Amino acid sequence: MAKKLGFAVIGCREVSQIAWLPLLKTCTQAELIGVFDTSRELAKSTAEEYSTNFYSELSELLKDPKVDAVVVASPLEVRKEHAIMALEEEKNVVVEVPVAATYSEALEIARVAEKRGRKLMSAYMLRYDTGCRYVKRILEGQKITLFKQFYVAGSSGLKLCRESLSGRLFAEEFKVPVELEEEAEQFYERLLGAWSHYINLMRWYAGEPSGVKYVEVWNRGNSFMVSFEYSSFKHIAVYSRVEGRNFSAGATIYTDDYWISVNTPPLLEKATYSTVEIYDSKKEVTWRPRLPREWCYERGLLHFIEMTQEDRDYETGANDTLQDIYWIERVFERYLKVSLKSQNII
Repeated sequence: MAKKLGFAVIGCREVSQIAWLPLLKTCTQAELIGVFDTSRELAKSTAEEYSTNFYSELSELLKDPKVDAVVVASPLEVRKEHAIMALEEEKNVVVEVPVAATYSEALEIARVAEKRGRKLMSAYMLRYDTGCRYVKRILEGQKITLFKQFYVAGSSGLKLCRESLSGRLFAEEFKVPVELEEEAEQFYERLLGAWSHYINLMRWYAGEPSGVKYVEVWNRGNSFMVSFEYSSFKHIAVYSRVEGRNFSAGATIYTDDYWISVNTPPLLEKATYSTVEIYDSKKEVTWRPRLPREWCYERGLLHFIEMTQEDRDYETGANDTLQDIYWIERVFERYLKVSLKSQNII
């Protein structure tokens, strides 16, 4: 039997309190060694609550020989720095999504991981959801590659830290004019947030798009629709809208013989599970499979542990982050081009 992996958690905010810390404390294959947060008070109280070690300095935590792996769930403005520090200390790392604010930042993290011979897992937990995985097996088993229509939709009320995007990012990366700054920041924030999961699900099911066809933004950047071009079928439309505090997602796929629909609950909701509905047009039958009642975060953690112990690649690795942020930036560039033209700024 493999020894327990020693984990440290960097960042003691919402996602760690709801998911990572409780899971690591109860997982029989893991041991929670300690925690760190940029808020000393939060880290100290969290360590007391979970009966683990409190580290006032991140370097001290990362040099602890009992720490084999690190969960990086710190605020986005320091997430890249924390991930790189952990990789430099030759720890395998799982990083919350988004891993970084820009493609260049994500590439820097990936290069450090490669240089140090460490692995990085992106926490795309929809990929570990039982409903999403069931649909993936259908698409592969039936060899369904010719999609007539494909929609990915979701809702999100979660916000990233605005400090991580304004000023530095928009001055250096995109040069957004003052007239568009408020809407543009809100839009890019939404793209990086929950929408990262939607585009990752799209790529997992359908492969890489060939381009961005259409972008429409409303509600001051909070709601939008993006259509991607694919060479093998018509297009994929990805929607997002603000709704509540958490986000949910789903996908509907239309082929000549089937339509397949999956609806997932908010990722941090462990007591609610996905539903899948399939319609066979030849048999004129609709069925809803009975799915295992498993929480995607728990499945994701167990996958991380198994792959780390066997020194195998994670299913959602650094390349996923690079490709997703690449397409996020292409979407944002298309939005800027259309917006500047429509408002006669160029």
